Amino acid sequence: MLTPLSAFQRAVSELGHRAFMRQAVNGQIMEYSWREVEQQARNMAFQLTQMGVKSGDKIVIWSQNCPQWVMADLAIMMVGAVSVPIYPHAEQTDVEFIFKQCEPKCVFVGSEAKALSGLLSQKSFSNAIVTIGLDAKVTQAQHSWRQLVTITASSQFEIHEQSLTDVMTYLYARQASGELKGAIHTCQSFAAGANHLVDALATTLNDHCLSLVSLAEPSERLLMQGQSFYAWNFLTFAESASSTINDVAEAQATVISATPKQWKQLADHICEFVGDADTLQRLLAWPFFGLLTQRRVKKSFGLKNLRIAASGAGRLGRPALNWFQKIGVTLHERFSCVETFGYAAMATPQRLKMGTAGRALPRVKLTLDAQHEIHVQSPTNMLGYVNASSFQADKTQSSSATHSIAKKTDRETNMLLATGQLGRFEAKGFLKIFGEASEQFLNRAGYAVFPSRLEARLAFHPFIADVVVVKSNAGEPEAILSLSALAKSQSRNTVAEALYEHLVSTNAALPKFMAISRLYLTSDNWTEYEHGYDANHSLSREQVLRHYAHKTTSDQANHDNQVVLWLEEESGQQAHRAA
Repeated sequence: MLTPLSAFQRAVSELGHRAFMRQAVNGQIMEYSWREVEQQARNMAFQLTQMGVKSGDKIVIWSQNCPQWVMADLAIMMVGAVSVPIYPHAEQTDVEFIFKQCEPKCVFVGSEAKALSGLLSQKSFSNAIVTIGLDAKVTQAQHSWRQLVTITASSQFEIHEQSLTDVMTYLYARQASGELKGAIHTCQSFAAGANHLVDALATTLNDHCLSLVSLAEPSERLLMQGQSFYAWNFLTFAESASSTINDVAEAQATVISATPKQWKQLADHICEFVGDADTLQRLLAWPFFGLLTQRRVKKSFGLKNLRIAASGAGRLGRPALNWFQKIGVTLHERFSCVETFGYAAMATPQRLKMGTAGRALPRVKLTLDAQHEIHVQSPTNMLGYVNASSFQADKTQSSSATHSIAKKTDRETNMLLATGQLGRFEAKGFLKIFGEASEQFLNRAGYAVFPSRLEARLAFHPFIADVVVVKSNAGEPEAILSLSALAKSQSRNTVAEALYEHLVSTNAALPKFMAISRLYLTSDNWTEYEHGYDANHSLSREQVLRHYAHKTTSDQANHDNQVVLWLEEESGQQAHRAA
């Protein structure tokens, strides 16, 4: 099996000037061939050595998705260093923790890393770490990617000879205990996962993949960057979060990976394009017009060539799955964890059952314990956690190489890793995910309720931008909703009535013990609560609850029999009472 760097270099030698990656920047398409990517990565690798970076040093990639993200990762491999990806919206406290634990020599930083200024204000970090801005909007970095890669690497510079046993990356995620842990992975993990994905998804040179999920998400890194190294397919990144719909339409991709929230935004735009959700449903219900509508929608929104629509970093509800099925798009859910480099289970075209995360991917073993917690054994199992006393695999010196291999072999053959996720197996081994073990709570009847499961059910409505389900003082699930732009353009009565009807229909499809008792509506934008290290990798349930706790508690006391309540006061406000 080729190492990631060897696989990339073979692609360069075979494809040369063929286009590899593309992204729009300020509306202008920037495209890079395989050879251009190799040259920029090589020049940057040389610059890293000039800055004192050595084999085994840690280098952070803290940026939104872009071609330079992949090039930076390649440059890190070329010097034998260890990459440490960080989600662009990560909180400063999380970044501080990661920096203190892995002590990076250098940071590649993008413009969306909002916590950078606060971090650089601390002398302990700013004086010890070299910063390199990946795009022109980064003004606080010491160096610019664009400037450094124009300096040709010395003819004496030699690329690190990568081995499958080399430690390649640290992958961080929040555990059930609430603390961040970094999983240590070798090149073997990346290579095995990427190769098996290529086989499972039948990815070829002719595929065009569009990545909308952060590459700091392990499963996204394997699905997009990993497959491109081994299948040599074309790769496109979105220009920004606000341009996603246009990026999808422009790419005309065969493989798209997006979060549940992004798939919902696409659905909302499709409904708006046709007229509204009701008009679309009526058109799709007609045998002839339904087929024409499908074709028109898929062509207009870049879905005509789509064969794999992957949903990552969160849960999809049955309403979303059914809706996309009606327009001829099958969403493929996946189950992953950092301990296996995101490689565990995924719905594939050949192994698909709606409402499940598919079946175990090749060479993966999934089991459930007595509490229904999912355990996984994979060829991509980690060596251990960063700074864990029982593992010494975070060293790259030759003295620890044999020890690292021994640990890897032991974990591959004998060890099942606990994931913290609960689920069950359905017929033929399809895996249904309930949610995080740490998030569940017991209602007053003693039944377990999983907030993420209810959120996925409730979220698919054009008036809802985000939703968080919490436990009320009475012990029942209730939801706090952030309203969409469409909802904000409507009257409060219109919004409240529509969401009350949506709640009734949602509850009708749920077991009685899971019924949502109340909706709290807010016009607040929750972008500030989005960061990468919570259980659903997109929205911090704890931060939202903390922000609104006093409001929901007082409203419970004052409006016991009301089902839909507004968290912002307005004269003439009306609440909908329980039927």
